[in-house]
Amino acid sequence: MKLSIWQQFSSNHSGTYVVVGEFETIEAAQHATSILKQSVKAIKGANSEANRDLKQFTDVENNIIQTFQLNWSESIDWLRGYLRAPNSPYDAPEDHIQVFENLVFVDANDYFQRTWQAGHQFESFLHQLGGTTGVNARWSMGGQIDKLAFNIKCLAPDNNVTITIRAQTKDHLKQDGVHSKRRLTPWVEFHTTDNANEVRFTSGLVKVDDSWVYLENLKSDYMHFALIAYVHWLRSLGCVCEYQLTKLSI
Repeated sequence: MKLSIWQQFSSNHSGTYVVVGEFETIEAAQHATSILKQSVKAIKGANSEANRDLKQFTDVENNIIQTFQLNWSESIDWLRGYLRAPNSPYDAPEDHIQVFENLVFVDANDYFQRTWQAGHQFESFLHQLGGTTGVNARWSMGGQIDKLAFNIKCLAPDNNVTITIRAQTKDHLKQDGVHSKRRLTPWVEFHTTDNANEVRFTSGLVKVDDSWVYLENLKSDYMHFALIAYVHWLRSLGCVCEYQLTKLSI
């Protein structure tokens, strides 16, 4: 297990964050997901008051903090008086926690419920459960934290596929943010909606060596959506992929 050290950030404006935990095995990630979902559901059940002081933990929160030896400075704000937005992809608070193979994602994004935090509670939780963690956060009036990206190593079945991946990924990455919604994003077909903006990468490097494709420091505002769709796209082309969370200095 790698040691992960987190810093707390706060903002005067509402925003959102995605925390990622990378585990050594799929089974470990599934186990962590189960614990997180149960904990979030329990916290929400005891945390229905929208105006409650975040510094005052409920008995449920105190029990979870003590059981897992968590380093929390305050409660998770978006669980206070949680209301599901009409367009939300999530039906309940615990649905904000997703697992993909050996990765666990905690998505605080919602079209109705917003946060003034940067996910330190989930970084601490995932770390204590054995994961290597990172977080991306952004706020409505500007400003962001980028502490994670992904590296992907892909073995293509032939050079034609290598050329396709390199060309289409480079075309996607070279287009600026103003035109991001019109980016070439073929992997959107593997997303749960047709919103290409949710699976776009904001930056990254593409390198090739014969049938090998190397993608370095891939970053996205919606990393959980973008990575999953992109990996499924690569595999649909016959590629064998490995991916790894990489921590960024801020």
